[in-house]
Amino acid sequence: MLTPSYVLEPIRELLGGIALDPCTDPDNPTRAERFYHLPDDGCSLPWDARNVFCNPPYGEARNRWVERCIEAGKVSKVVLLTPSHT
Repeated sequence: MLTPSYVLEPIRELLGGIALDPCTDPDNPTRAERFYHLPDDGCSLPWDARNVFCNPPYGEARNRWVERCIEAGKVSKVVLLTPSHT
């Protein structure tokens, strides 16, 4: 599911633009400077960017994306969207 603009715009403003979106559609709806989309596996490709925005697939696949975001967060700003099940 694509990130709604009311969520995306404040993130884009906070980060000063999105440098990398590793998990998006071919038309680059986040307007990231660099982006990955299927059939490429953005989770396993380089994340060498000043910031990362990630709205990963949900379900079991989410776990590897969360781990990758934690690693990337050690050297870059990372925004990770995940569902809240409170």
